[in-house]
Amino acid sequence: MTTPIEFHAFLGPEVNGVTLASQAVLELSDPVGEVMPRNISAPGNRQRLAAELKHCRSLTSDCTLYRTISGGQGVLFDLLALGQARRVGVAKTVLHHHSYAYLNEESWLHRQAFALAGPDATHVVLAAEMGEALKGRYAIAGPIVVADNLGLIDLAEVPHHIDLADSERVSIGILANLDAAKGGVDFVQLAELLLIEFGDSLNVEIAGPIADELEPSVQALVRRFGSQVTLWGRVGGAEKAEFFSAVDLFVFPSRYRNEAQPLVLYEALLAGCHVLAYRRGAIASQLATFAQAETVATFDELLASASATVTSLSERSPAERVEQRQTAKGAVSAEQSNRVVDLRGLFDRILQP
Repeated sequence: MTTPIEFHAFLGPEVNGVTLASQAVLELSDPVGEVMPRNISAPGNRQRLAAELKHCRSLTSDCTLYRTISGGQGVLFDLLALGQARRVGVAKTVLHHHSYAYLNEESWLHRQAFALAGPDATHVVLAAEMGEALKGRYAIAGPIVVADNLGLIDLAEVPHHIDLADSERVSIGILANLDAAKGGVDFVQLAELLLIEFGDSLNVEIAGPIADELEPSVQALVRRFGSQVTLWGRVGGAEKAEFFSAVDLFVFPSRYRNEAQPLVLYEALLAGCHVLAYRRGAIASQLATFAQAETVATFDELLASASATVTSLSERSPAERVEQRQTAKGAVSAEQSNRVVDLRGLFDRILQP
């Protein structure tokens, strides 16, 4: 007889890396036992409190509690749920970590949450170094298991079967909620310098909402370089696939200090793109096994690497670039398939007592 699973996670309606990963884990959990999804996303604290109190009333001594841990003040709701789980004596607790916020700096509230979860709670992390940081900062005694996000993408609603473009021009691109923290300033500066260096042999593709403070510099880039700069806005589904088809070098110069393991980097890899990113969170290990990916520490290194990559790509014909991308796609897809199988076994094991 299987144990019912109370599945507390961010399930939308907003679409981001955490919600996509949560939806994928939910699909993995379905064959394991009876799953009761509880969406802990809410538009405001009052609405979320009402929802959380309702979720807490569903916890029983014969269930497994799976819960996505909040990176910020949302941990107060985690405390509420974990306190109730301890009170009723749930059969098992599984906590899934997606943020470096409480790993970069110690959080008293998170320490209390992990204490409430108890020494037998299972902690799911994105990478081995994330697990080491969690164990070192909070003296976690229970099992820590790694569930890399690459194994979740096939189950989430993100495109990765892509018809590759064969443009004569090499292109660089970014897809993010573009502000200073997410690398918007660095990307615009990088794009300007590369457009000056490579002239009309380079295109720039920018996807995602643009923060107000960044809008003037983006528009200045468009005015100066015209049709070589394309603003895609928000993209999803087929349009996201089209964006990745148009990008040879995907650049992710995020300065967000709590960056963990961005799904968008795996999306770019699965599209056969070259990937270049700053080292944040678990990004270095995330990209380490892929030949077409590189991480750097500074803007000067970012510029040098991007320039070298664009130069190398420019020396190949469009047909050669497409062939190279197809080969890269195949390698990443094969690795992804292996990790999907691994994760199915992992969640089958950890969600049951």
